[in-house]
Amino acid sequence: MKALSACAFFIFVALPFESSAQSPSSFTVDAYRQFLSTHQNLDASGLRALHEAGIFTATVSYNPSEGQYYDTISSYYSLTSDERSLFQSHGFVVSERLTYESFGQALVELFHRDLPVFVSTDAILHSMHMSYDVILKNVEVDYLIPTIDSLLLHMHAYLPTLQSAYGNTPGMRLSLRDVDVYLTVARTLLGTTCQPYYSENWSTVNPLLASIGSLTPSQYPLFSYEARTIDFSQFKVRGHYTDSEALGNYFRAMIWMGRTELYLTSPEVDGKPVQSDSSVQRQMIDSYLLLEALEGSGQLERLVRADNIIRHFVGESDNVTYDDLRTMRSLTGFVSADEMTDTAMVRRFQQTLTDQSFAGQRILSQIFITDPMSPDQIQTPSAFMIFGQRFVIDSYVTASVVYDRIVYNGLKVTRMLPSTLDILFALGNDGAAQLLEPELNEYHYGSNLAALRYLVDSYDQSFWTSTLYNAWLQSIRTLNPPADRSQFPAFMRTAAWWQQKMNTQLASWAELRHDNLLYAKQSYSGGIVCSFPESYVEPIPAFYRAVKAYAEEGITKLQHLGFAGPVDYFRRLYGVA
Repeated sequence: MKALSACAFFIFVALPFESSAQSPSSFTVDAYRQFLSTHQNLDASGLRALHEAGIFTATVSYNPSEGQYYDTISSYYSLTSDERSLFQSHGFVVSERLTYESFGQALVELFHRDLPVFVSTDAILHSMHMSYDVILKNVEVDYLIPTIDSLLLHMHAYLPTLQSAYGNTPGMRLSLRDVDVYLTVARTLLGTTCQPYYSENWSTVNPLLASIGSLTPSQYPLFSYEARTIDFSQFKVRGHYTDSEALGNYFRAMIWMGRTELYLTSPEVDGKPVQSDSSVQRQMIDSYLLLEALEGSGQLERLVRADNIIRHFVGESDNVTYDDLRTMRSLTGFVSADEMTDTAMVRRFQQTLTDQSFAGQRILSQIFITDPMSPDQIQTPSAFMIFGQRFVIDSYVTASVVYDRIVYNGLKVTRMLPSTLDILFALGNDGAAQLLEPELNEYHYGSNLAALRYLVDSYDQSFWTSTLYNAWLQSIRTLNPPADRSQFPAFMRTAAWWQQKMNTQLASWAELRHDNLLYAKQSYSGGIVCSFPESYVEPIPAFYRAVKAYAEEGITKLQHLGFAGPVDYFRRLYGVA
């Protein structure tokens, strides 16, 4: 956790500035294409020219050591000569030497020592993380785990009905076994003692569970005649899911249902499909058998509610969903899964699918090996997943600034890892481009970043309030340095301050991603009324408005979902924001 400094004794003024991204969207595809066309092979200087951060001051022009309480604070914390020097230059100092287990612990110490307090955006964002994590965990334990357990039980119990309907139909036996394997693995990972409906499936289930337990990427012919590389390391339990066996089991089961792609079209690597037509056809049948198990067992409504909960927290799945399958069934004009044994129907289905907005995956999230000399980029497949992982804009950013998404002068650039500063720049922090200059010059991905920034800037307010995840991101975005910093206190015009704010943004973003590993502890509150000789609140009005909007979305979404406890928290947050 980032260190908390007690050295804050300035008089702040409230400043009425807003993020430019709050304006209504004016995005059009034609304008975007024109932007891409005119900003090809953009270098670092060209990117900075598009998004000028302005001039940051190096030092403050006054003597900070003349401030009230300086002698008391310097003496109590035994500030080192380096710390005093930094304070003298910038008007503030963040000391890694003076660390605490929590912001609350630091505040209690300040209270007992009768020292002034600086309420930072760091502390507020951290309390949001702690609360969010607990709320999400409680929703999972109280509702999602039992709901999904029951859903899978009833789907699995529907297999005899599917067997009666399709067991003697040519081309269906293997897919019936696939569905049995899929549900047996999901239930076993969730902690249920169960056995496959088809006893011969033990020879598939046991090796598959062993591969999952290995936590090592490997080649495996999953529901296919060809092996694919599956990243089994994703099944390693982490985050708050290590808190109990039930949560750990839930994590593994949801990774299975959130990352196991049932292909409706084949991925393409170096311009060639990596799955045969027969393998894709088999997985299409698997998908519709799972849908029929959902519908026939009466579990579709339960799935819709569970999915809606996750969607309100994080967002929409980045894949073809159960609802999309139903749409495709209607558009293509078939009734039952066995009609997919007809290759003409498969072709009609895929032709219709290509015209649908939900067909593609926007984020590459699987392992594919490609030739860097090939002009063709990896084409993600259209795939069905029951609880597919969610599209989040920051993952889209990181996926778009690495190999093989970067093409410079017609050649792929082998940048293997993104920078967190890529995310900050795409989210509107112009200062990040200055720090990215060495990487931009080495890997030539300025055009990618410019395009991403164009897209993010085009989102209107409805996007930033569509999920709690996005509302949190918007709170982070309000900490971007505004173009006009002239009305800020002198220390908030320094480069050091805005680099410190980058740390604030990145720390909060890391907590956001950590909390949503799969798709917050109650925030600190004292048992007594605290009194400080002076209190200063970090003067970023747009941030507090964004926190209030985040709380408002929490109230609206969780009331809609029927979770009373978390609603009370968001009401309290709304009242103090």
